[in-house]
Amino acid sequence: MTVYKYKDPDKSHDIVLKKTVYKDDSVIIYFSGDTEFSKEAKSSIECFDKDGKKISESKYSFKFKDGQVIIKTSNPEKISGVYLYPDEYHDMYFMIRYLDSDDYAILTNYFVYDLGWSPSGDEDKYLFESEKKEREDNAAEAARIDSEAMEMLVGHWVCENGNTIDITEDHECKVYIAEDDYEYEDYFYRIYYYFEDSLNAYEFTCSTGDTTAPRWFYMSSDKIYLYDDKDMENKYVRED
Repeated sequence: MTVYKYKDPDKSHDIVLKKTVYKDDSVIIYFSGDTEFSKEAKSSIECFDKDGKKISESKYSFKFKDGQVIIKTSNPEKISGVYLYPDEYHDMYFMIRYLDSDDYAILTNYFVYDLGWSPSGDEDKYLFESEKKEREDNAAEAARIDSEAMEMLVGHWVCENGNTIDITEDHECKVYIAEDDYEYEDYFYRIYYYFEDSLNAYEFTCSTGDTTAPRWFYMSSDKIYLYDDKDMENKYVRED
């Protein structure tokens, strides 16, 4: 039997691991916290090896009991990480690695409407070195795409209804509404990418006081148009 006690557990999540015990035929994780796990709630787990690869569910069984998750398996030494799902909905769960050490790592993964999955916690501690490198590469690629999209947006845009939008390299916008003879300053802070038909479609979200308003621009091989919404109403053409 091998016991891993966690001397300085991460207490910023709704579950705190105390220790993990490796026996000949099982792995027992002892935990505390506000999140409840039970058969009635259809709580479940997934197991992973030292490389983060998922272990087939046919290789183990599990049950939750009084602050423990007991994993029955013929190869307990292969289990190094787990996902713990409190209920059947899986819109929040705990991702845990390095159980077979004195310092585990944990992320709480939340599903956020319109954004998708959003992990919370110390990612640098949790991620493998290869995953950190991939994260850096993805961030660099996203920054490159953002820069290219920004260059497409900078300029003076004129709408067929008389509205105008002026966008600077600093992401600042000046929007003029012709019908109301009203001008206000704006700022866009996020760009989304879509590919619809033969067009590259981009959404950038503008912040106006306490509200946000999406606008879209579409780029074909030779034209760029900006719209007030995805339905392509109120087309703007950039005056170069």
